[in-house]
Amino acid sequence: MELAPFLQDGSGQLARRSVRATVATTAAAALDFAVRLGSVAILARMVSPADFGVVMMAGAAVAVAEQFRDLGLSTTTMQRPDLSAAEVTNLFWINAGAGTLLALLLCATSPLLAALLGDSRLIAVTCALSLTLPVGGLSVQHQALLGRSLRLGRLAAVRVGAGLVATGLAVWLAAHGAGYWALLWREVARAVLLTAGTWVLLPWKPGPPRDLAGIRPHLRFGADVLGSNLLGALAASCDRLILGGFAGPAAVGVYRQAAQVVATPTDQLLGPLYQVAQPALSRVQHEPERYRRAFGRLLTLVSLATMPVSLFLAVFAEEATLVLLGPAWNEAVPVVRILCIAALFRQAVGSTALILLTRGEARACLRLAALNQLLLVPACLIGARTGPTGVAVAEVAVAVLMIAPRLRSACTTSPIGLQLVLATLFRPFVASALMTVALLTFLPALAPLGAPARLVVAAALATTAFAAAWLLLPGGRATAAELFGELRSALRPAAATA
Repeated sequence: MELAPFLQDGSGQLARRSVRATVATTAAAALDFAVRLGSVAILARMVSPADFGVVMMAGAAVAVAEQFRDLGLSTTTMQRPDLSAAEVTNLFWINAGAGTLLALLLCATSPLLAALLGDSRLIAVTCALSLTLPVGGLSVQHQALLGRSLRLGRLAAVRVGAGLVATGLAVWLAAHGAGYWALLWREVARAVLLTAGTWVLLPWKPGPPRDLAGIRPHLRFGADVLGSNLLGALAASCDRLILGGFAGPAAVGVYRQAAQVVATPTDQLLGPLYQVAQPALSRVQHEPERYRRAFGRLLTLVSLATMPVSLFLAVFAEEATLVLLGPAWNEAVPVVRILCIAALFRQAVGSTALILLTRGEARACLRLAALNQLLLVPACLIGARTGPTGVAVAEVAVAVLMIAPRLRSACTTSPIGLQLVLATLFRPFVASALMTVALLTFLPALAPLGAPARLVVAAALATTAFAAAWLLLPGGRATAAELFGELRSALRPAAATA
């Protein structure tokens, strides 16, 4: 199969293609969110917190290894304006080989991990989870090529299908008493199905590697991305590992399930945006005005997806935890509330990392990731002494400390000025705050309702209050009209030709 259609620039229809890709991936993400929400609600009632903790501790090690499997090469495939089929072939074999070697390394070191964390079950669990590494390595470049060409709708559908089948398998295994193995085989099945589906979408069979000297610039860029991603994975995993060492797997299960309650809604909304934004911003990296407009739209959408949701969950943490996880997870409620504070601004500020990546400044991302890790490890070591809530406070404290360096690094040398970022964040923040005031005002009236009904009524109230506040704020109507206008413009030709 020829790769030329997946390597060409195609920036002439960038706005329309970006919106179409965002709509398609958002629709798929909504379905995926429903699948994940259902799986959390079902499996949390069938699998104990301690069993969740065992898989999550092993998953922390695998998450770090996944960064080495990618080697930052999916980013270079999407970011580099000029890329040949021979270069992509070489990158494919590097990713495939890295996945296999890392799986062998994880299996070899699993006894050490089990000894450090005091749980012998981690040997078998880590070895089984490591199967996702060689399987996933076979689809890194396929997914990157689909992303580069903004052909993301069908890829998103494959992700939904893989998640649905894998979740069904996990529920069946849990119902038959499989315990933590149900969670483990869900991850393996998802990886296998996603890779198979990706190859169906892009049936490109790479030839043998050749002309390896030509990929040295890509490897240098990828090394910086790898370092940044690796430190990010360590930051996302060290809370589990440190908490597990201090308090055991049950505490890890409580903390990570609380984190999932906070992160899952926003992750499902933001995933499609970031998938489209990275290749789209890369295409206009040398056009300052188009770049500013594109990033301004992205930051607006990120804020819309995170700020109101985070404050809503902070107010209704008890109801959300009860509905999603069940009464056995009451300890997660204060953790959810604390993590919502960081979620209010973390993604909006963190999205500025795309400015650095899409402009080829991966070294700056690496420096920021190193600073974040340097702050996070001692903070988690201190917080873990008081259990899951202490680690959550540590996460919030580090997120606050990282705001200034992230904004300064992204805005100093790019077309995106600090004033644009702050002005874009102002309206969604104020609208979210006014929404929260409305929720707290009506909270006593919702008390007689059961938890599910309270969430549904409160969600309707929150949506109405946020929309009203947004439209009444200066510039709110114009921004909403612009976003809806772009959506109609992008979708009208597709409807006409259907």
